[in-house]
Amino acid sequence: MKPELLAAVLCGGFSTRMGRDKGLIPVRSTIQAKVVGGLSEALGLETVYAMRKEQEEAYSKYISPSKIILDHTKYEGPLQGLASVHDAFPDKDILLLACDMPEVKESTLRLLIKEYEKASGEFYAFYDGNFFQTFCAVYTSEGMRKWLKEDIFSLQRLLNTGSTKKIKVPFVEHFENFNGSVRD
Repeated sequence: MKPELLAAVLCGGFSTRMGRDKGLIPVRSTIQAKVVGGLSEALGLETVYAMRKEQEEAYSKYISPSKIILDHTKYEGPLQGLASVHDAFPDKDILLLACDMPEVKESTLRLLIKEYEKASGEFYAFYDGNFFQTFCAVYTSEGMRKWLKEDIFSLQRLLNTGSTKKIKVPFVEHFENFNGSVRD
């Protein structure tokens, strides 16, 4: 039996190109990070939000403090958020999402989870023939424990060197972020 699947929305980026915190962009009566987190919650997944300490106060206006995981590992960038969530929940597999993916759809998450549930591997990610989509991917607790013993500092490299189930990208636009980028 597989471990429980936990969703983690990464909010810790500095948003230097955009000039403001992407996860805090207002969307209707909430914020962008909650829109992405709402997709995983709609699928019945416990959802947490990873961020830097200096973001906690602003996000606490929208997200319960019990759902906030502060970055606290030696890694940088998205790996820091992923490793921090794994450290807080070492026995759970993690569905990793980015707060700045406004086009990701519930159907895309369902497809990913379906592949995760029927296959065995360390990681599950959409693949476009050249690159893995590092966000909207599943990182298993087993794969994370193995990775933490190695010096891997890129999500692409982690997925390329691990036992990763490649899933055909259904719609490339679902993976665009606010910068128009689909890679980390």
